[in-house]
Amino acid sequence: MDDIIALIAKAVAVGGPDVVICLLLGFIFYLLVTINNLNKKLDEKDEAFNRLVQESNENSKEMAKALSELRVTISEINGKLST
Repeated sequence: MDDIIALIAKAVAVGGPDVVICLLLGFIFYLLVTINNLNKKLDEKDEAFNRLVQESNENSKEMAKALSELRVTISEINGKLST
Protein backbone atom coordinates (compact mmCIF):
# COMPACT_ATOMS: atom_id res chain seq x y z
CA MET A 1 0.00 0.00 0.00
CA ASP A 2 2.87 2.34 0.79
CA ASP A 3 4.35 1.61 -2.63
CA ILE A 4 1.13 2.66 -4.32
CA ILE A 5 0.97 5.89 -2.34
CA ALA A 6 4.61 6.62 -3.16
CA LEU A 7 3.97 5.91 -6.84
CA ILE A 8 0.96 8.26 -6.86
CA ALA A 9 2.91 10.98 -5.06
CA LYS A 10 5.74 10.62 -7.56
CA ALA A 11 3.31 10.80 -10.50
CA VAL A 12 1.68 13.94 -9.09
CA ALA A 13 5.07 15.55 -8.48
CA VAL A 14 6.31 14.79 -11.99
CA GLY A 15 3.05 15.80 -13.65
CA GLY A 16 2.01 14.99 -17.18
CA PRO A 17 -0.24 12.18 -18.28
CA ASP A 18 0.63 10.07 -15.23
CA VAL A 19 -1.37 12.48 -13.05
CA VAL A 20 -4.43 12.09 -15.26
CA ILE A 21 -4.10 8.32 -15.18
CA CYS A 22 -3.77 8.33 -11.38
CA LEU A 23 -6.80 10.58 -10.99
CA LEU A 24 -8.88 8.40 -13.32
CA LEU A 25 -7.81 5.23 -11.51
CA GLY A 26 -8.66 6.86 -8.18
CA PHE A 27 -12.08 7.87 -9.48
CA ILE A 28 -12.72 4.36 -10.81
CA PHE A 29 -11.70 2.88 -7.45
CA TYR A 30 -14.06 5.30 -5.66
CA LEU A 31 -16.91 4.30 -7.98
CA LEU A 32 -16.25 0.60 -7.40
CA VAL A 33 -16.31 1.07 -3.62
CA THR A 34 -19.51 3.12 -3.86
CA ILE A 35 -21.21 0.50 -6.06
CA ASN A 36 -20.19 -2.22 -3.62
CA ASN A 37 -21.67 -0.30 -0.68
CA LEU A 38 -24.89 0.39 -2.59
CA ASN A 39 -25.22 -3.30 -3.47
CA LYS A 40 -24.85 -4.24 0.20
CA LYS A 41 -27.54 -1.75 1.19
CA LEU A 42 -29.82 -3.02 -1.57
CA ASP A 43 -29.33 -6.61 -0.38
CA GLU A 44 -30.22 -5.56 3.17
CA LYS A 45 -33.37 -3.83 1.93
CA ASP A 46 -34.33 -6.90 -0.12
CA GLU A 47 -33.93 -9.11 2.93
CA ALA A 48 -36.03 -6.74 5.04
CA PHE A 49 -38.72 -6.63 2.33
CA ASN A 50 -38.76 -10.43 2.12
CA ARG A 51 -39.14 -10.67 5.91
CA LEU A 52 -42.05 -8.22 5.80
CA VAL A 53 -43.78 -10.18 3.02
CA GLN A 54 -43.31 -13.42 4.93
CA GLU A 55 -44.69 -11.87 8.13
CA SER A 56 -47.62 -10.46 6.17
CA ASN A 57 -48.41 -13.90 4.74
CA GLU A 58 -48.24 -15.46 8.20
CA ASN A 59 -50.50 -12.75 9.62
CA SER A 60 -52.99 -13.26 6.78
CA LYS A 61 -53.10 -16.99 7.54
CA GLU A 62 -53.67 -16.29 11.22
CA MET A 63 -56.42 -13.79 10.38
CA ALA A 64 -58.16 -16.31 8.12
CA LYS A 65 -57.93 -18.93 10.86
CA ALA A 66 -59.34 -16.52 13.46
CA LEU A 67 -62.21 -15.54 11.15
CA SER A 68 -63.00 -19.20 10.53
CA GLU A 69 -63.09 -19.90 14.26
CA LEU A 70 -65.27 -16.83 14.76
CA ARG A 71 -67.73 -18.10 12.15
CA VAL A 72 -67.91 -21.46 13.93
CA THR A 73 -68.50 -19.73 17.27
CA ILE A 74 -71.22 -17.51 15.81
CA SER A 75 -72.88 -20.56 14.25
CA GLU A 76 -72.82 -22.35 17.60
CA ILE A 77 -74.31 -19.31 19.37
CA ASN A 78 -76.95 -18.95 16.66
CA GLY A 79 -77.82 -22.65 16.96
CA LYS A 80 -78.23 -22.40 20.74
CA LEU A 81 -80.36 -19.27 20.46
CA SER A 82 -82.68 -20.86 17.89
CA THR A 83 -83.46 -23.86 20.10
